Amino acid sequence: DAFYDRVQNHYKRLDQLGVDYGLETIPVHFNSEYKDGKFKITLKSGTKDLDIHYQINESQVYQYDSTFSVSGTNHIKAWATKGLKTYGEAFEIDLYQHKGLNAAISGLNEYYDGYSGGGDNCIADGLRGTTNFRDGRWQGYSGQDFTVTLSFDEIQKVDSVMSSFFQYNLSWIFIPTKITVYTSLDGLSYYNRAEFEPQILAKEEGEFFEEFVITFPEVEAKYIKIKAENYGKCPDWHPAAGSDAWLFVDEVRVY
Repeated sequence: DAFYDRVQNHYKRLDQLGVDYGLETIPVHFNSEYKDGKFKITLKSGTKDLDIHYQINESQVYQYDSTFSVSGTNHIKAWATKGLKTYGEAFEIDLYQHKGLNAAISGLNEYYDGYSGGGDNCIADGLRGTTNFRDGRWQGYSGQDFTVTLSFDEIQKVDSVMSSFFQYNLSWIFIPTKITVYTSLDGLSYYNRAEFEPQILAKEEGEFFEEFVITFPEVEAKYIKIKAENYGKCPDWHPAAGSDAWLFVDEVRVY
C-alpha cells in the first residue's frame, strides 16, 4: 500500500506536467452469470481508488455499488473514474437472451487452448466477442470445422439460429464456407433443417465479424446441432498459402 501511495503521488506530478502516461491496470473487469432468466452482472475495478459507472442501452448513468440484473437483449457500457478524471477506456458488451442459454453444450471439436473463449459454454452464454479476436470471447479452430450440439431438458419450438464468425485473413482467419443446422427429438436421428453458404470473399481485408441468421419452418426439437465448415487451407494468393486456415466463432443463438 505504501508503494501504491507513492506511485499515486508521482501521477499527480505527471498530470501537472501534462505527461500522457499508461494505465497500471485494466480499469473495469466484467463478469456475467445467467440464472433464472436474468443476467447477473458484476463489475470490479482494476485497482483501488476507482469509481465505476455504467449504462444500460445508453440510458441513465449509474454508479456501480453491487451486482445488478438485466433480462432480454441489452448493451452494457461501463467505465472507471479516478477523482474527476476518466480512467482508461470504457468497456462495452452486448448481452443476448435466447433459448440456447438453457442448453447443455457438447460435441465440440478440439479448439485451440489459446483461443478457448473461456471454455465450452462460451458458445452460448449470451455474450458475443468484439472486433478484437484476442478479446478472450472468440473460440478458435485451426484446420478444423466447428460443430456443437445444444441439448435441452424439454422440447423447444425453434425456427432460427444465429451465429457470428470472424475474418482477418492476415491472421489466417476466414469465414466458414458453409453453415448447416440440424435438429433432433431423441439425440439419435437428426434432420437437416437449413444450409447457408456465406458470400464473404476470402480476400476481404480488415478485422471484422459477420452474424448469420439461418431460418427454417418452426419445428420441435430437444437437440440442435450446428456445423460450420472451415475454409480449409490458406489460398494460393495468401502469404501462408497451403497452411491450415483458422475458424473463429462466438455466440450461437437459438430462437
